[in-house]
Amino acid sequence: MAVIAAWAISHLRAGDVTVTNPTQTEVVVFKAQARTPAWQFSGVELKQGDSVVITVSGGWVVIPQRGVWDAAGQNNDEPAGDRSMAPGRRLGCLLVRVGDDKDFKPFTRDFTGAVAPMRVTTPGKIYFVANDEPPNTDTLRVAGIGEEYRWGHKGFDDNSGELTVTLTVTRIVPLIVQPQ
Repeated sequence: MAVIAAWAISHLRAGDVTVTNPTQTEVVVFKAQARTPAWQFSGVELKQGDSVVITVSGGWVVIPQRGVWDAAGQNNDEPAGDRSMAPGRRLGCLLVRVGDDKDFKPFTRDFTGAVAPMRVTTPGKIYFVANDEPPNTDTLRVAGIGEEYRWGHKGFDDNSGELTVTLTVTRIVPLIVQPQ
């Protein structure tokens, strides 16, 4: 093996051969809970050079009166409110966060209407959460009426169900050359 490695290194220096690091694939299945208002750690941490393709199946309920949604969230284009985890994104969509990144990535639909897979290459721990609002005890001033009403939204408290998240991680295996 050392002879082959030495040959590859000598030829790599000469520019005759391209050597690529071998990869290793790992599949992790995680259940993202709709009712959990905190970021849920998937058990996967990417290192520099790693990548992951994330696919999602199943459905969860974020607003009971509106039924079951998939990872792309509600079926209209109405954005989530200012108090949601990711304002302006679809209410109920599954959000992905890598490390301490504040640019949460929402799952969306592809051109067929199916939930599109997501590819992540940023190093860090991978977290998930539903795009919903924390329970709200603030008041809302209703336009034109001038009276204050309690906001009735229950945030995560009325959520139910889970999404099955499959993370297919590809890791670079360092090429180790041991001289003899």
